[in-house]
Amino acid sequence: MKKIIEKLLAIFARSILDKYQPKVIGITGSVGKSSTKEAVFTVLDGRFRARKNDKNYNNEIGVPLTIIGTGSQWKSVIGWLRVFARAFKLLSVTDTSYPQVLVLEMGADHPGDIAYLTTVVPCHVGVVTKVSPAHVEFFGSVENIAKEKRKIVTHLTANDFAVLNYDDALVKKMAKRTKAKIFSYGYEEEAAVRALELEMPSIGEQIAGLGFKISYQGSTVPF
Repeated sequence: MKKIIEKLLAIFARSILDKYQPKVIGITGSVGKSSTKEAVFTVLDGRFRARKNDKNYNNEIGVPLTIIGTGSQWKSVIGWLRVFARAFKLLSVTDTSYPQVLVLEMGADHPGDIAYLTTVVPCHVGVVTKVSPAHVEFFGSVENIAKEKRKIVTHLTANDFAVLNYDDALVKKMAKRTKAKIFSYGYEEEAAVRALELEMPSIGEQIAGLGFKISYQGSTVPF
């Protein structure tokens, strides 16, 4: 039953993307995916009709559901029929309020997860935060995790963008494995967008604030 639902969701999701042509920003990494997704969505929301995946909707079920614009129905047959009816309506009648931009967190618990998601939902922007030993029991090594995560940028075209954390050596190496334009960030001197002079004043053990400077193309702005 689950495999049938996954297959139907993938077909509907890809068809909806083909019809409405939203820009897709895919975000992955061992840590920082959710906060990065929220930050990107906050910047875009209001300027564009934007949608993000909520909760833990970052897998083969949750990502297509976000594209359709509904939640999981668990074991409710009637609920899933409603989901598919909504998807069919999006395809049969044009919804002028459909998002222009989709900000999608993409998780990888097992090998092949990112490859599958990017096949169903090709991205225009691929963001990688950091690689660490999360779910290493399924991948065997941190290097294998990096190979899985980098699929979010290796599937991009020359017209797309890869946003990479240059402070992480495994992420930085991904720049050589993509055709996309590279947009890098971090403390690293080679990063296009650099954070400088980080300050975190505290009161006792409690962080009381955050201050830093952002440097980009010769200009520096304090935050």
